[in-house]
Amino acid sequence: MRYSFKKIIRYVPKLSACHALKRVYFIKHFLNAICDKNRKVFVLDEVGFGTKPLKHYSYSKIGFPAIIKNYKKLSKNLTCTACISEDCVEFIRFFSEGGTKKEYFADYMDTLIECMKKKYPDK
Repeated sequence: MRYSFKKIIRYVPKLSACHALKRVYFIKHFLNAICDKNRKVFVLDEVGFGTKPLKHYSYSKIGFPAIIKNYKKLSKNLTCTACISEDCVEFIRFFSEGGTKKEYFADYMDTLIECMKKKYPDK
């Protein structure tokens, strides 16, 4: 059948110059916000955890590597989204339905805004 069983290689796309400039621009403004003593800094961050192990070996045509391009689709995700201030973790939620979908994130943001209004009523 002309297929062989081999170790999977993960495909990582190269970062373009445009993406690199956007990151530099963001970091510049983020650092300016942190240095401003009159402003309280909040960071909204999200991290995903794979809940089942990925395959390390797969079949591919002889002479071609076994490459994974969409490796996130191979495992179900448990996602943690958190709002972090300079003092503490303000609000945290876990999503277990295969990652953060827009409906879950919209609900998260609504709940986060309500909590922030209660905690910081004058801001």
